[in-house]
Amino acid sequence: MEESSKEFCFQNEAYSNEFSVQLNTLRKSGVFCDVVLISSDGVEFPVHRAALAAGCIYFKVLFNINMVEKQQTKVHLKTISSSALRKVLEYIYTGSLRVNNDSVSELLLASSMFLMFELTEYCWDIFVETLDLNNCISRKILADSISSASIAKTVTSFVLKNFVNLDSKSLTRCPVSILREVLSCEELVVDSEVEVLGILLKWFVSCSFGFKQEDEMLNEDSKVSKLCKELLSLVRFKFVALDRKELTVFLQSFSLSKHSWLRDAVLERFETKSGSTEARLSYKEVDVVVVAGGQGEFSVSNQVYVYVPSRDQWVRISSMHHPRKRLV
Repeated sequence: MEESSKEFCFQNEAYSNEFSVQLNTLRKSGVFCDVVLISSDGVEFPVHRAALAAGCIYFKVLFNINMVEKQQTKVHLKTISSSALRKVLEYIYTGSLRVNNDSVSELLLASSMFLMFELTEYCWDIFVETLDLNNCISRKILADSISSASIAKTVTSFVLKNFVNLDSKSLTRCPVSILREVLSCEELVVDSEVEVLGILLKWFVSCSFGFKQEDEMLNEDSKVSKLCKELLSLVRFKFVALDRKELTVFLQSFSLSKHSWLRDAVLERFETKSGSTEARLSYKEVDVVVVAGGQGEFSVSNQVYVYVPSRDQWVRISSMHHPRKRLV
């Protein structure tokens, strides 16, 4: 009876990695490439159709289905930058790539377009982990447009918690739609409504710096000025804890001498207590310690301060009508 033959399996564990390295080297050298990808900024990348089809479903469909690109030797990718495309190709050919704070946003756009789901998920993790004051506005714009609801909510939460700390440059880049969303939100984190007013005034002043010619200066009838008045309606003046004199001093700190119409508009709304009568969540029903009045070295005070234990912070609120040095 004939004995059955034995089979032996030889597996070179380094083969797969070496194959990828060599294939990527051929790509970079332009050897055996049969199609050229062209980025949005005009950079050409010679590649292998078979490698792209094997590593990315987008290209598999593009080169298989009866589309124009199937026959073309050059494919224009009009929304993908050269830096993003270079990294995506590196990933397709080698299975790895480096992502940093500067490249993650454009990689998200590219990986989403190319239906590279695992890479997209990884980039979203980096996207959220590296959120900061300098990039949160641009990242909110991107997250609102292409992310899942949970990612968009996470980014929005970061913006609401940190919006009051944005510098003038970041505020200038903030679209009006986001500014309107933030100022109208119950969950905007501020110590008092004075900070909300300050955000709006800082935004306006930041915008006005872009007008250098005298005839371009923002006046009461300009588009931005009218928008600023509209946004003032989102400030809850009932909770602006200043008297008129204190508010006037506060307004002076924003250099509004050339925009008296804005100062007058703020004071008018302050007098009528315009805006929502509901307190924002960040300063609503908070356990505090109140310190009112007291005997100073030369006079009795009418000032009132509250201590917020949850934030370890003192906040000044509206003064009393009359000075007081003892309980009555």
